[in-house]
Amino acid sequence: MKPLLSLTLLLSLLSAAAARPVAIGGVPTSPVIETKVLPSGREGLPIWFLPQLGLQTRNDPQDVWLSYGARSLRYTAPGGWQATGFSVPAPLPAPERYGAGGSLHVGLEVLRALGVPLGGSTQRLDVRVVRSGVDAPEPPVPQVAFQAAPVSPPAPKPALQTAPKAATVKATGKLNPAKTNSATFNPVKAATKAAAQTAVTQSPRNQSPAPLVPRSTAQPTPTQVSRVPTPPPALRSASVVPTPKQNPIPTAPVPARAASASVQPPPTPAAPIPPAATLPAPTPPTVSPSADSAPAPPAPLPTPLSGPRILGVRSSLSTIRNIQVQRLVIDLSGPATYSARSERGGVTLFLPQASATPGVQTLESGDTLTFAPDERGVTVRLDAGGGQSQVITLDDPDRLVIDTATSLSADVPPPIKEDALPDGVSLNVFGGLSLLSFDASRYAPHVVAAPSGAALSVAELVRRGGGVAGINGGYFDPPSGLPVDFVASGGKLLSASLERRGTVGFDARGAALFGFPRPRYMLSGTFGTLLVNTVTARPAPKLLTAFVGDGKTVVGGPGLLTLTLNSAANGVLRADMNGTVPAADLISLTFDPARFPQLPRTPGSALQAVLNYQSADWQNIREGLSAGPMLIQGGQIVLDPAREAFDVLTGVWRPTRQVAFAIYKGQPTLAFLEFGTPETFARALHSAGVQEALRLDSGSSATVFVSGGYLGTGGYLNTVWSRPVPNAIVLVPVGAAGALGTGNKVK
Repeated sequence: MKPLLSLTLLLSLLSAAAARPVAIGGVPTSPVIETKVLPSGREGLPIWFLPQLGLQTRNDPQDVWLSYGARSLRYTAPGGWQATGFSVPAPLPAPERYGAGGSLHVGLEVLRALGVPLGGSTQRLDVRVVRSGVDAPEPPVPQVAFQAAPVSPPAPKPALQTAPKAATVKATGKLNPAKTNSATFNPVKAATKAAAQTAVTQSPRNQSPAPLVPRSTAQPTPTQVSRVPTPPPALRSASVVPTPKQNPIPTAPVPARAASASVQPPPTPAAPIPPAATLPAPTPPTVSPSADSAPAPPAPLPTPLSGPRILGVRSSLSTIRNIQVQRLVIDLSGPATYSARSERGGVTLFLPQASATPGVQTLESGDTLTFAPDERGVTVRLDAGGGQSQVITLDDPDRLVIDTATSLSADVPPPIKEDALPDGVSLNVFGGLSLLSFDASRYAPHVVAAPSGAALSVAELVRRGGGVAGINGGYFDPPSGLPVDFVASGGKLLSASLERRGTVGFDARGAALFGFPRPRYMLSGTFGTLLVNTVTARPAPKLLTAFVGDGKTVVGGPGLLTLTLNSAANGVLRADMNGTVPAADLISLTFDPARFPQLPRTPGSALQAVLNYQSADWQNIREGLSAGPMLIQGGQIVLDPAREAFDVLTGVWRPTRQVAFAIYKGQPTLAFLEFGTPETFARALHSAGVQEALRLDSGSSATVFVSGGYLGTGGYLNTVWSRPVPNAIVLVPVGAAGALGTGNKVK
């Protein structure tokens, strides 16, 4: 009877399991996820949901992989569960499918074995919020922040100095005698010490962000950046990654002045840059001796140069993502002036009245440095073989510094150069979450759209819109390049609204409004008012449609009348049957005259079209776009996929790169999460203190771009290239918005 009793007890325990709603840190999941009673009677959760609990997963029925911090479990049918980083005291149940062809689930016993902090009650399962380093080990987190790694010195090189140099020797050329504190030295913001090699590690895709601890709240040093960036130069590729040094450079960190000089020189000294060859000493004239003449006087000695002497050279290499940065430090015996000339593949400097030992040195990077002194001074030539250089001077001790940035690969987007962000722009990083914020008194957000049916890179949309930075916009259909939801620019409706998704809009001053409006064109005339059905160029015999012309696209069709309005959109400019091509930026209305007999039919008729949001709060909004889901409103998480009709099992809800337009500390902000779901993103933004946030098209479209950068090609928060998009939110300097035109629709 004992076996029968044991079986009865087991069945009673299994029958006690029941589905329970799941909460994370006391906050119900949205939509509410429930555990499931699996065929074995155990309570389990779907594997696709587990990344929201901080796990890394592989959802393959033949090879399941779960990782939580330092603990990992792998399941294969022949071998069962295999543990890494810990030992399993008892066999764990195999993964099971819930329903015919349903999702693959794992029992809660498996999650507890991994150390996932499951709690709650018999009515609700709750996953506690894990405190960093206290409750459970953290999983590795993708980092966008630059992380310093030790470097080592090169093999000994010939010293370019005439005397031994003391460790405290003062050296550097002076462009500006103002001193700066060494803590402000920041050619690469995350590599403040001259003895550091900087690198960014791109983490596996299936990772969750770390607890949000701000890496830095310091504002970057402002640097003047052109409003319209110049076309990017070609990137130099290299097949070999530079070899790191073996020991730190035995010198103190090099302080930098608050304002560094690009290779644009100070006022050029009177002496021109001489050729890089040493001139021979002049030969004294020959005098024929005679018995009566006195001995000839000795030839006069050359006047000694009054400037500083070059004492020696130090160099270091660091790599930030795909950018190699070389810092070359020339130690001087005193202050110096210089003129600089940037040339293809390098830079040439002339230091008047300076002296040096002539010579040629090959640097660790393979670049060549040449010193050529003569009676007027020293010519210094750096042959960098590509890249771009900038020259700065440092004092106490006096030094001349040449920083050269070179792209090692065009296959990776260049990173943002934090110490060269445009004035009024700041970057805050919280683990895998990055927030690029803009001073609202200096920059205003605008929607910039590509021509109808076209897609452009975000960098190109920023350039054409006259901005300094941008983020990709709403969802679109890749084959046609057409948006699938509301887009308005310059007071004109470019794409119809689904009237259910989260939306951000901007008034004429650039102030942002977040909500759920239902924007449409409203027509008014002697007949009263009438709402336009949709925005499209395709013929729709049963509908009243509108379209903003581009001078190329045909609208209308057989039996349909197309009215083209004037530039003020308050009168009929043209009336065409059977199709026409409206001029750029003019609104056209197409309809079947028999279905809409109240509308005018002749040029010159009064007819006005205005953008109506069917919401009093939105009537001053001139630009905007819909995407979703809405993540944060009023500082609270408002994620509700059911309200916005999102399918949480596919598409938008998969873990991937995430981007959002947000308001952080009262400033318009471009937000980027390296990896996660919309729920992960919402929690990260909420923890960082974001007040408002709308998720934009993410995944393969996710792009955050800012102009400037190491090579003048701009920098990106995203670590992989993204696809072109039909529209973007662009941050434009205040007062320059007029350059966008009335429609912000670039040609």
